[in-house]
Amino acid sequence: MHFRHPSDQTSRLLTAGLAGVLYVGAVFADDVTGSDSLLCYGLSAARCEPGAACESMEPWQLNIPDFVKLDLRGKRMQTTAASNDQRETPLQNVQRSNGTILIQGSQGERAFSWLITETSGEGTLSVAGQGRGVTVFTVCTPVDKL
Repeated sequence: MHFRHPSDQTSRLLTAGLAGVLYVGAVFADDVTGSDSLLCYGLSAARCEPGAACESMEPWQLNIPDFVKLDLRGKRMQTTAASNDQRETPLQNVQRSNGTILIQGSQGERAFSWLITETSGEGTLSVAGQGRGVTVFTVCTPVDKL
């Protein structure tokens, strides 16, 4: 079997395509300034426990839904209608200040805090439970602009 060496143009297209796949999160995140309804996706996560190194994991391995909708005005977070696992969580605190959105809440034996940068839609969600913690890096986009 003989393989042809890709031309410079083909090589550039492959490189651009690969770069696009690697930066899909950055493409998905958008300016969420002023939006009260967001759709967010977990890019990566880490689980930490006392006495052990933190372990990087895919969010789905930690039972984190692929997508969640944030209703900042109604103070609730929920899975999308397409999700197999329908969940809803109240948000106790939602504040906007200096270009960030701070969300805090608790449910069951866990407390969470989520900081989202309005101009980029990028965020960091931290969840604390008894003797363990999870950090999820997220990207969000305004639902009204989908």
